Parts: sequence; structure tokens; C-alpha cells
Amino acid sequence: LMPVLKDLGRAVLRFQLWLNGAISFLMFIPISAFASLWAIPYLREAHHFQPFQATTVNAMLFLGLAFGAPVMGWLSDRIKRRKILIYLGCLCGCVLMTVVIYLPTLTPFLAGVLFFLIGLTVGPQTLTFPIARELSPIAIAATAFAFTNLICTLGGTIFQPVIGGLLDLNWAGIFDLHHLRHYNHQNFKIALSVLPIAYIAAFLLTFLLKETHCQLLDKES
Repeated sequence: LMPVLKDLGRAVLRFQLWLNGAISFLMFIPISAFASLWAIPYLREAHHFQPFQATTVNAMLFLGLAFGAPVMGWLSDRIKRRKILIYLGCLCGCVLMTVVIYLPTLTPFLAGVLFFLIGLTVGPQTLTFPIARELSPIAIAATAFAFTNLICTLGGTIFQPVIGGLLDLNWAGIFDLHHLRHYNHQNFKIALSVLPIAYIAAFLLTFLLKETHCQLLDKES
């Protein structure tokens, strides 16, 4: 137990690992907070999609991530750069998420395309894991990886209730046929605005992150 706690302490004291974890956390919010909980209610209530349509469209986001993650990893290793792909993911994700949130009307086809593209923009988030490895001494490599994953998974825990709280704060007092709160498009626009803001925050934090060029920066044992 003591060696594990010692390695964890070494990881916690590294600012770059906290920074890398924060970027991972922010870039994964479209998955952990939006797709995992609020995307289907948004499509059904704000755009009146049928349940099957909303579920299919939401699945396109995960499909986009499934394609984007390995492609971004391969491309990053090929060009020997990490940060440029994170920058592009944040910028494109911010634009696409803004379109999804603020466009007055979405068809199932257009929504499916946009959700797939958003999934692609989450792909560079997976680069934060090799970055954690490359920023760390060999002795704490696994701990650094796990530490980054821990911070990343906090996204849903924090932002799912944040979005729900913002929805309740702007609720118009309308109930649906099942006596559940009904939220209109305006309610969702306000609540989901945290998603493009998260992309912007990740983009800005990336300026402070070291570029590893796919090499170990700390070869201390």
C-alpha cells in the first residue's frame, strides 16, 4: 500500500498532470454529461424527435468517438505532435456543439451528422492519456495514467447535475402528459451552454500544457 500512496503523491504534486487531467475532463464532457444523460431528452423535448430517432442520433456521437479516437492516436504518432490535435478538437467541437444547441430546427439526419462529427472532436481527448505517460517518470507511469482517468471521469459526476440545475432554474413551470417537468428549447440552450464553454476552457488550458512530441520528457526512474 505504501508504494502505491507514494507514487500517487508524486503524481498529485505534478502541475502538468493536473493540467492534462483538466483538459481531459473538459473535452470528455460532451460524452460524460451530454450523451450519457441529457442528449436524448434534449432531442425529444426541444426538437420533438421520436424515442428511436433520439436514441439513434445519440449513438452517432459514440460512433464518432469510436472512429475519432484511434485515428487521432495514429495521426498524432505520425506527426509527432499532441497539442495541435487537441486544439483542433476543441475549436471544431465548440463550433459544432454551438450549432447543435442554438440551431432553431434539427432534422434527424442533420442531427446525426452533427453528433457524429462532435464524437470525432472528442477523439483528441484520448491523447491526454499518452501525454500523462510522457510527462511522468517511468516509476509512476501507471499511476499518472490512472490519475488522469480519475479526473476525466469526474465530468459526468459534476456536469450532469449542473445541467439539470440550470434547466430547473429556467424552467417555465410546464408539465408534460406524464406529469414530469417539460423543458423547452430556450431552457436547454441556457443549460447546455456549458458544453461549448468547456471546449473553450480546454483550448485555453492547452496553451499551458507541454508538447511532448510523443517522447518521454521525464526519464527519471
